[in-house]
Amino acid sequence: MATKVAPLFMLALFIGDASAIEFSGKTTATSVVKQDILDTLLPLASAITQCKAIESVQMSVETIPNNVKTNSNGIIISGGPIIERWVAKGCGTSVALKVKLTPVGKGGEAYSISTRQ
Repeated sequence: MATKVAPLFMLALFIGDASAIEFSGKTTATSVVKQDILDTLLPLASAITQCKAIESVQMSVETIPNNVKTNSNGIIISGGPIIERWVAKGCGTSVALKVKLTPVGKGGEAYSISTRQ
């Protein structure tokens, strides 16, 4: 439980009120993984844009390989990796980040975040 406190604290330091952020678009991430991604992505976006108030995040799926398999609930369980583009905007500036999701079975996903080249 202590590991959840530190990321939330860091998130609050960088962006203030996360409930004020507008989210749009689509992601293949489960809701749990989406929140984990946001816990990492928002402070990163704040640092890159030098803006403490990230206003919006737009998500889009760029690549889904043909080898992706889903369970009966539509949750991706194998294949990949899936490449997504998440754009964070704040203080009149935006930053596009690459989110790479790799299914690890039973609906879990490993992810990495990098700046777009």
